[in-house]
Amino acid sequence: MRVQSFSLVVMLAAALPVAAQDAASALFTGREVRGNGTRPKGTLPKIVTDLVSSPLGQTYKNLKAERSLILSDCAPKTFWCKQTEFQFASVVGTAAKVARSQKDALLASWLLSVPSTIRIFLHNWHGSGKPPFTLLAIVNRMDLAQWHDDHWETPELRFVYGAQNEDRQMTLIIEFVLPPFDWHQFQTFGRAWAALSSPNGQSLDHLENVLLRSRYDQSVKVRIRTNTQLAPSWEFDEWDLFPGTPILPSQPLAASLLEDQIDAKYSTVTPGTADYYDYLQAWPDVSKMPGPKNIPIPANLWMRATTYGAGEDPLATPPSYCTNTLTRNTVALQRCTGCHMVETANQKFTHISMRAQNGNSTLSPFLQGTNPNIELEDLYYQSRDRAELPQNKVLSVPLTFDTFERSSSGFCDKPVPQQTVRLFHDLARRKLFLATLLTATTHMSDFEATKILHFATDYSH
Repeated sequence: MRVQSFSLVVMLAAALPVAAQDAASALFTGREVRGNGTRPKGTLPKIVTDLVSSPLGQTYKNLKAERSLILSDCAPKTFWCKQTEFQFASVVGTAAKVARSQKDALLASWLLSVPSTIRIFLHNWHGSGKPPFTLLAIVNRMDLAQWHDDHWETPELRFVYGAQNEDRQMTLIIEFVLPPFDWHQFQTFGRAWAALSSPNGQSLDHLENVLLRSRYDQSVKVRIRTNTQLAPSWEFDEWDLFPGTPILPSQPLAASLLEDQIDAKYSTVTPGTADYYDYLQAWPDVSKMPGPKNIPIPANLWMRATTYGAGEDPLATPPSYCTNTLTRNTVALQRCTGCHMVETANQKFTHISMRAQNGNSTLSPFLQGTNPNIELEDLYYQSRDRAELPQNKVLSVPLTFDTFERSSSGFCDKPVPQQTVRLFHDLARRKLFLATLLTATTHMSDFEATKILHFATDYSH
């Protein structure tokens, strides 16, 4: 089936057979690849072959991650990378429009607020002339959408830029939180992204159709995030814009809290203190929840900016508190620092890294494993056996951390080292989200929305 037939797939797709639906659900738990052991030799079980041959499986196969999820190739003949409308100056102008301000005012205010760690990457740029930022990627984050009141809310469109200072780099991401979509609008938006996977769809016209349908100039929120290399540590900073955000060119733009980035002081919190009980709010028992995806972390625990040093240990559970590995894994990955380094074994720290001129940006193993377009049958069979990890086609991260168990005294004061293996292939998860949306019924359905949301995420990244 050719990719141009995506609309036909949506109209003709029958309900996915129960066994194939079970196989699809068995691919991911939240952000993690579930893993179903080593791939058997010979003929695959019917549950897997039914999934691969189903409308969902065929749609997944036709989607190309490098076109419908992340555009990151900047070879001389690429159709998108050199376009003026995607460069930093133009996109930050759209961000200013969302805030009901002007580009020059936003840049002047932002430049007054950036720390010295960022200034060295600006090379004496003061807001006029050519910016020092290189376009690295345009990113589809439809998978961040949540179904609420018969609408899809908070999908995102992101533009990623990079800057260089000698052997250090920084990335700057402008993230547009898009306005709500009704069922038909969201499927149409998904089909626009899917069309880019077709050989006939790899054109500026098709990409501009995506942006038109995104309505990103009407976003409900815009984030400006930076990841700055300090060598060897990294720094995160963030600024949030809303419609009507006060922006004065003579006043620094207010920095924002880093959502879900728990203040480092809580890692050494003392049991029985006020900080300790505040910290426990981020550690509910989620072992019986489907997923889980996001644990609501109270904003009073967040940081405004943070640095992260290579070699930090995996997140331990709170002392003298009985919890479980699933809760720890969720909290750990939600944090900016966890997602960018220790939980994903990311040696480069950034998930989309600086590129050479006329070259491609580098995507992290967390995003693409060993192949950005992994086959469904390979995704289904991935092992958590440490001896078999080198054969996996997804990112495999063995971790050791401490938890606490109840001792003979009746208190959770017995430290116990735990070992786990985390499996990731985030582009496959995002592709499954898009494929499930495209093969869902064309009329609004809470049941269909639930199937789509199995591959969604409500993390901030």
